[in-house]
Amino acid sequence: MAPPPSQKTMTTWAINSKHPTIDVGAAAPKKKCRTVVEVQQDKEDKAAQAAITEKVRKDKVQRVAEMEDRITVEESTMDITPCPWCPLPQSHVDL
Repeated sequence: MAPPPSQKTMTTWAINSKHPTIDVGAAAPKKKCRTVVEVQQDKEDKAAQAAITEKVRKDKVQRVAEMEDRITVEESTMDITPCPWCPLPQSHVDL
């Protein structure tokens, strides 16, 4: 007696959305031929962008260093002695 269709074993590939199917017959988009001048301009643009990014990073580092220096000075000059009219809180525990 043959098993019902739901119990037959079938080998199938699971559909994985991370790996879309590729149409082998489709041609890849043709790359535009670039001139030497365009390549050079792209390199210069990338170098300028990298210089701007580096300057922004250095400015941020400088600001953080200045803030840390200010915090250190404020901590070292803080007066932590209690005021006589404002005593420090004490826990009331019966021993």
